[in-house]
Amino acid sequence: MIAPPFGPRVSQLAALPQRQTPLLMAEATHREINLRLVLPNGHALANDLLPATITDGDRSVQVADTQKPGELSLVRVVNLPAGRVQPKDYPRFLAFARRADDALSQSVRVKVQ
Repeated sequence: MIAPPFGPRVSQLAALPQRQTPLLMAEATHREINLRLVLPNGHALANDLLPATITDGDRSVQVADTQKPGELSLVRVVNLPAGRVQPKDYPRFLAFARRADDALSQSVRVKVQ
């Protein structure tokens, strides 16, 4: 099992079930993870890679993992610009954050052939 390292948790920004005041994201976050792994001889992926793009306005999370024979590339991009989330928009942001974390934390299984 390979769990993607260094992944941010977007849902930590959406810790409350609802908001009465705007959520302020004072600093922008842009993080790219591009990790290339060489698999040992006789090993292959046991599950399909699931690419994903999750957006909420100008916020986005992308998972674009790829494979070649004997090689796995984990590619994750998080783009969260600075700004505010108004209370009426918070439920949509909360859903975005949860979907983003699910996509970013996707594990990859490797099996012996």
